[in-house]
Order: sequence, then C-alpha cells, then structure tokens
Amino acid sequence: MNLKGKTIVLTGGSSGIGYALAKKLSEMGNRVHSLDIQAPSIPLVGVKHYATDITKSQAVEKAIQEMMTEEKEIQVLINNAGIVRRGTLAELSEADWDLTMNINLKGGWLMLKHAKAYFARDAIVLQICSRRVLYLPADPGIYALSKASAAIMAQLFAKSVPIGLKIAYPGPVETPLSHYGRTEEEEKEVKDVRITPEEMAEKLIALLQSENKELVYDQERNTYSMR
Repeated sequence: MNLKGKTIVLTGGSSGIGYALAKKLSEMGNRVHSLDIQAPSIPLVGVKHYATDITKSQAVEKAIQEMMTEEKEIQVLINNAGIVRRGTLAELSEADWDLTMNINLKGGWLMLKHAKAYFARDAIVLQICSRRVLYLPADPGIYALSKASAAIMAQLFAKSVPIGLKIAYPGPVETPLSHYGRTEEEEKEVKDVRITPEEMAEKLIALLQSENKELVYDQERNTYSMR
C-alpha cells in the first residue's frame, strides 16, 4: 500500500512506538487519528487525538463515530496500545490479569469490532504483538499470553472480515513499557539491543507498504526480517 493520503487509525498514539508512528505517518501525508486514554505531551500536527479508554465498548464506538463524521472510510487500522506486567502466571494477581488482557486483547478486539463497518475494500490491519509470542517466557507470562492471544484474535477476525492482516513481533524498543518492572540485571541484558521508537516505526511502515504479512524479530541474532 502506498501510504499517502490515507485515513489511518491507531491506538496508543500518545507515546512510544505509537507516537513515533503517528508522527511519521502524518509527515507522509496521511490523516492520522489516535485513540489513547492520555493526551500526548507534545501534540502532533496532522494527528487528531481522541481521549479514549479502548477497553470500553461505548468509548471506542463514540470515538470512531466522531472521526467518521469527517472521513469516508478507514484504510489502515493499527492496534498498537499495550501494557506489560511482569512475573509468572503463578505469581500474577487477578487485577493484573484483568488489566493486561483488557488492554492488550480486548482493546484490539473492540477496535476491530467497531471499525469494521468503515473499512475500505483494501483496508489493512496491523496488529502489533511482541517477540514474546515467538519465545514464550515464564516471565512476563501474562504479557506473552495476551500478545499471543491478540495475534490469534486478529487472525480469526480476518477469517470473517475481508481485510489485509499484518502482524508485527517487535524486539526491545526504548519505551517506558520496555523499562517497566525490569531488574537492573534485566536492563543490562537488553541495553545494547533496544532500538528507538522511530527506528521501530520505520520498520512497521516498511511492513505496511510491502506485500509481506509479518515483521519478525530474531532474538538470537538481534535481527529483523519480513515474511
């Protein structure tokens, strides 16, 4: 897909990867709409922010209906919003289970559910998951489970709705999410392999513009490939 002059909707566009994506996509000449419960600290030109709790059906529906008063259709939807909670599933609290699954899984499903009526014929959905799906760790267990579930959810959705589905499995990126809950030793392990949100955004945009379906991080070689 030629990413110019498109209507693009993404979640979690106020910080990290989402912010870098929103900025770059707007600079490329697209109309970008960001759903995030928090506003960006520095607003982006060409990016419209909707203060939205994506875990609430009515909130998502309201935001999408508002944006569609000025748009005809959605060409690209990027499910990017996510949080991490660390620890094993055996140690996990019920509150952290609910929070993580609601944002990482339910939020993406609600976006797809309420956006589907407005998808263009050639609409693309990009589901951003994690390398943790490919290298299932004991810790962070709930994060890996939620991201694996999100990947399956998106694939099942694509079986009933005619969309072009792409899935990304990023490695470590320099964001607050990546730092959350890490020990000093764990920080040392990923310090030299983290890339910037801007670098990750470039890779994701390359995936969107390609014929490939997946962006995959190889943590043994610290390399990315598309397939």
